[in-house]
Order: sequence, then structure tokens, then C-alpha cells
Amino acid sequence: MEGYKKILAGFGWKNGNGVYFDGSSLGEGATGIDLACRLGDQGADELMFWDYSETDKEHEAAIGFLKEVIRQADAPVIAGRTGHWRM
Repeated sequence: MEGYKKILAGFGWKNGNGVYFDGSSLGEGATGIDLACRLGDQGADELMFWDYSETDKEHEAAIGFLKEVIRQADAPVIAGRTGHWRM
């Protein structure tokens, strides 16, 4: 589609909390689910979720968070993860 640009809005999960795409805190009382829904409502064509977790426990919590975002957000979600992989 010529001349078409997608608006991609990013957010993530770090240390048990939703964060902005750059990893900075959303602030007291804010949830990543609220942010994701707001970004979708404000016209984002897609949401980019980034998992900054460093442990298996944090990663499992991030997956649960991501599933809830997918249920509630009004935009498709793309997911990625940092390089904290274990072999």
C-alpha cells in the first residue's frame, strides 16, 4: 500500500511492572494494561510489547501480563524479549 504508514506504540514489562518502551516506569498506580488500551484507543495500528524480564519467574509473569493485554487492547500486539536467554 503506497503512502501508508503504521503507527507502532511500544511498552514493556520489567521487574513486575508495566513500563514505557525505553524501560522507564509508568509512575505510581499506573498499569501497563491501561497504557496498552489507551495507546490502542488513541490510534496505534499495532502495539509492540517488550519483555525486559531477567528470571524465569519474571518471564512467566510477563506472559500472563501480555495475555491480559491481548484480551483487552484494541490493536494487534507484537512481542519481543531482551537477550537474557539461558541455554
